[in-house]
Amino acid sequence: MTIDADIVSSLGAHAGLSALIGSGGSQRLYPGRVPEDATYPCVVYQRVATDYEQTMGTGEPVVDERPVFQFSCYTSDRDTPLAAQSIAAQVQAAVLAMVGSSVQVFSRQIIARRDFPEPVGQRQRVDLDVMWVHS
Repeated sequence: MTIDADIVSSLGAHAGLSALIGSGGSQRLYPGRVPEDATYPCVVYQRVATDYEQTMGTGEPVVDERPVFQFSCYTSDRDTPLAAQSIAAQVQAAVLAMVGSSVQVFSRQIIARRDFPEPVGQRQRVDLDVMWVHS
């Protein structure tokens, strides 16, 4: 597995997030973009950047990879901005609880949060950008 798979697995297993976006085969956690026939609320995830840091020492140089993922939390068109904020809070809790099963997670940091409040009657969205440092 990779850090990408660990992240998706951790989000899918988080009870608080699953209560909002479903679980198992009906979970509304999508890679890349919201499908046309999606049910809301849902979360879309994607890797948006990868920072590299090369360290020198004895032997081969080690490249430290620091992926940045964006999580976009969407609500139905009947919800208020508070609903999107609640989903984002559960994504954040899942991220902070992650330990990694195939890679050792040294740290993770929420590096940005953007709220996109819309009038009631339109879909609400909150984006979280998270950077991981892992082995």
